[in-house]
Amino acid sequence: MAHPPKPLTHRSTARGLYELSEGEIAQLVRGENLAPFLLELATEIERTYHDAHLEPLARTGWTKHGDAFEVMGCASRDYTVVKAIASNPSTASQAVPTVSGYLYAVKTGTNQAVLRCDVPLLTALRTATSTFAVLRRAASAVRTIAVVGAGLEGETHAFVLALLAGQVQHVIFADVDSDKAEHSAHEVAKLLKLHERSTKISISRSPGMDEVYAADAIVTATYGRAPIVQGRRVRPGTFIAAVGADLEGKQELDADVYSKAKFLADDLGQCLRQGELQHAKDPLHLPSSHSSYLGALGLGRVLSVGDFLSHQERFSGRDEAITVYDSTGFSGQDLATVRVLLHMLGSVGWTRKRWPRAMSLWQRLSAGPSTDATTHSSKQPRARRGTRRVARSAKT
Repeated sequence: MAHPPKPLTHRSTARGLYELSEGEIAQLVRGENLAPFLLELATEIERTYHDAHLEPLARTGWTKHGDAFEVMGCASRDYTVVKAIASNPSTASQAVPTVSGYLYAVKTGTNQAVLRCDVPLLTALRTATSTFAVLRRAASAVRTIAVVGAGLEGETHAFVLALLAGQVQHVIFADVDSDKAEHSAHEVAKLLKLHERSTKISISRSPGMDEVYAADAIVTATYGRAPIVQGRRVRPGTFIAAVGADLEGKQELDADVYSKAKFLADDLGQCLRQGELQHAKDPLHLPSSHSSYLGALGLGRVLSVGDFLSHQERFSGRDEAITVYDSTGFSGQDLATVRVLLHMLGSVGWTRKRWPRAMSLWQRLSAGPSTDATTHSSKQPRARRGTRRVARSAKT
């Protein structure tokens, strides 16, 4: 039996709220901080699966014309985390992002907010890091990775897996839009070069799916409108990370994959409702629902990631079978991200914003002092006599 990783502790007694924009998150984790951040996150995600106090909230979402809006969250002894995220490919443009949303974390006990931040980059990084955490334990000798879908999720998976999985030598992009695939390959190559990985990993644009099926690992990161991977063409021993099917009706794998594969579910109950497993119930003789993110079904052919991490011997024979990681977006991954991010923010001394003071309705709506201030902000200096210009305090 595998032993849980040592817990990550964050014991700061400072009061207030961290607020992070997308740009500030990128500033915090980029460069030499990125690989340590991702490795720490992978370990924390594994630890979160062993959190006996974890209580996921039932995820809900709405879809229309290929767009989606999802709300998810979970609670544990330290934090309650809620995330709202929208994906709008039908309206995306240079001016309108494809993905937007916010994450909100509240400290258990005080019930005060400690973190509020943008989520597109964080969600892409935590999803790809979760795939890495599973890949490194469920697959061996992965030297070639094929990514189907050249969006943010696909690019992030290609970059994170190439960066962290040292044996990877070749990453292939495939997309119905060949120009988009070529652009993604170029972008990831530049990122890898910044991290001194360009000499070990080559990235090319695949002209079709032949190279995809020859890869050791396949990442499907599309909008899940129709099956794109055919089981009859997948080689035994291939690892598939199915990332795109994350709401009712979405699908990326065909029935032949279901009949041949073993499944690792990031959240078993959620995968049965909204992942690839929603379509595999009949061929694998699975129940219509499951009440927990943990567990094993289908005579051991379907295993939660949490059970897999604790009992990897129950997933024996992995080199001969196709392994599908059904990635729907487990809310515990967001909790793990919050823990690592708060630990990092505390270690670098990032400025917090004060919680609003307790005020009456009159105080809130009348002309009075602002309820918002950073914990380290200086007082507004007075204008010198005889001058018209009022000096402003420096931004902290």
